[in-house]
Amino acid sequence: VLNVDGVGDPKLKIDKYNAFMKQRDRARNGFKVFYEEDTNRLSPAEVMRLRPEPEFVVYE
Repeated sequence: VLNVDGVGDPKLKIDKYNAFMKQRDRARNGFKVFYEEDTNRLSPAEVMRLRPEPEFVVYE
């Protein structure tokens, strides 16, 4: 699982996710949401609207 990590603004996290998703030579795609550290934390529905849809989501 390539778990796209990073704390902060949703736009920056989504941009990072999109950049990693262009590299299709990995096993699975994931996304991490920080409960306290993220600003304007993405909702589960917003995370699942990412394309490609994450196969693994971590809430920390």
